Amino acid sequence: MTNKLFAITAVSLLSLASLSLSIMPSEANTTTAQLKNKRFNLTKKCRAAITTATNRLEKNPSLKVVQSPTDRVPYDYYPQGRPHRQSFYLQGAGVKPIMNSSVLMASIAKPVINNCNSVSLVSFGTFGTDWIEDFGLMSNGKVQQFNCPSGFAPPFYPRPLRWGESCNP
Repeated sequence: MTNKLFAITAVSLLSLASLSLSIMPSEANTTTAQLKNKRFNLTKKCRAAITTATNRLEKNPSLKVVQSPTDRVPYDYYPQGRPHRQSFYLQGAGVKPIMNSSVLMASIAKPVINNCNSVSLVSFGTFGTDWIEDFGLMSNGKVQQFNCPSGFAPPFYPRPLRWGESCNP
C-alpha cells in the first residue's frame, strides 16, 4: 500500500510540476521581468522609462542589469494608488560606483516614478547580496532616498520600518 501511495504521489507531483512550468506559446521568448511587468499592466510610457533606466545603467560596460522586476512594495503603508516597486539588480565591476552615488540613482529613479503611475519605490541592488538602496515618492511629491533610522541595527529593529526608511546590513 505504501508503494502505491508513493507512486501516486510522485505522479501527482510530476503532473503539478509540469503544470506550473507551462507558459503560453506567445510568451515563450519573454523574460520573467517582462511577464511581471505585463502582469502589472504597466503603461507603454512606464515600460519606456524602465527601459531607459536600464540602458542608462548599462552604459557602463562593466555593469549589467541582471534582473528588473516590478513587484509590490514591502511596506504596510505607501503612497495611495502606488503599490508597486521597480527594482534594478546590478552585477559587475561597475556596481560599486553606482551604488555609492545617491545623485545618480535618484536621477534614474525619478523618471521611473514620474512615468509609472503605480510605482512609488525604486530599488537598486547588488545582485547576490543584501546591499539595496531605495528611493521613493514622499508625501511632498519629491523622490528621495530612504534612510535607516537611528537606533536600528540590522537585522534587529525595534519596530517595523516605515515609508522612507530602509536599512542595509
